[in-house]
Amino acid sequence: MQLNKQLMLISNLTIIKENEAILKGTPTWDMLRNMSPEELERNLASMQLDAQNFSENLNQMLGITDQTLSVGANFEEDEELAEIMRTIHAVKEGELEPETAAEKVSGEEKEKKRELDVEEV
Repeated sequence: MQLNKQLMLISNLTIIKENEAILKGTPTWDMLRNMSPEELERNLASMQLDAQNFSENLNQMLGITDQTLSVGANFEEDEELAEIMRTIHAVKEGELEPETAAEKVSGEEKEKKRELDVEEV
């Protein structure tokens, strides 16, 4: 493992040396010039670990969301949710006024109907 790290460091330094003329005109060059080889290696290793952690977290989050989406597709249709979606569609189409839709979704309309039914009995 130590040999692999040394080889990576030499490879990175070779790339830097090959691009030295371009790099000398950038602020990165000053930072690299003032950095010890050990510090450079620590920073490169840290950057690699950060990238690995990010990749692992991303894969984990994708897995969770994929599971959620696949499970969500298998849920039985909720009648209340279906009614809310029909109400939203009716408002969008201009078939229902927003105030009426709000009463319908909040259940106020059902409550009024129950009160009327009780008064009639």
